[in-house]
Amino acid sequence: MSGGAYSGMTNYVGYTTTGDFTATLLGSRGSTLRCDLDYADSSGLTNVGGVGVCQHSDGRIIDVVW
Repeated sequence: MSGGAYSGMTNYVGYTTTGDFTATLLGSRGSTLRCDLDYADSSGLTNVGGVGVCQHSDGRIIDVVW
């Protein structure tokens, strides 16, 4: 994929049974986005929804709700 919005991004996907999850996305130019996520329930399914906070490597903070 060349020139797309997601070009050069790498992510880690895992599974949790606690309802808490940390994800780190790696940008193609050395930046990172670290997200601490809380699922709405402990099923670990994203379709149930949840909230989280992400911090970009430049210091920006992003609140996430899904």
